[in-house]
Amino acid sequence: MLNVIGIMVLCSLVLLNVLIIITVFSKVSFWPPVQSKFKLLINWIPTVIFMGGIVVIGFLDWNSYKFDYLILKFLGSGLIVVGLYIALKGVFYFNVMKTLGISQEGLSIMGIYSLTRNPQYVGDIIWLSGYLLLTNSLFLCLLIPLAIGWFLLAPRAEEPLLLKLYQQDYVNYSQSTPRFLNYSCTVKYLRNSLNPKVPKNTEFDKPPRNI
Repeated sequence: MLNVIGIMVLCSLVLLNVLIIITVFSKVSFWPPVQSKFKLLINWIPTVIFMGGIVVIGFLDWNSYKFDYLILKFLGSGLIVVGLYIALKGVFYFNVMKTLGISQEGLSIMGIYSLTRNPQYVGDIIWLSGYLLLTNSLFLCLLIPLAIGWFLLAPRAEEPLLLKLYQQDYVNYSQSTPRFLNYSCTVKYLRNSLNPKVPKNTEFDKPPRNI
């Protein structure tokens, strides 16, 4: 059973990475799947398979690798909590329809989107990394880097469309907020979250260094 699920997840991740690489490095676009049922299906069916499959593989292949240390499991658990918080915060703030690529309405720049332009991807990278540490699975050592590779490339596929839709507003936003994370935006977001009396900055700041 583990081998079957592993092959399904691997095939899904390979397909998704091929599609995103084609999108980023050619004129053919498969992501984001805006207003296309075909693109929606070929992207989200593999995504559901690999996300669900990775969770199942973690349980079936628990502690199959050599790094079985308690401190890594604590660290992994913490990363899972933080990652899921960021990802879900992004989904609920952005709304599910836009997350799926069905809707194009509105440029989100406040809340969790003042921390990073891609909170879902950042959150997914963090919790998947934590899940790898927690489960200590040899299978996931192969699969999770492929998943993270897709999350790193996906924003680059989306940015041309966002620039076309929102033009200078998106340029300003991208200059003030990193694609993933940086120190200054992280500190500002934490400060504002922990101290509600601090006024929320609604203006675009100086461009930070993206990471």
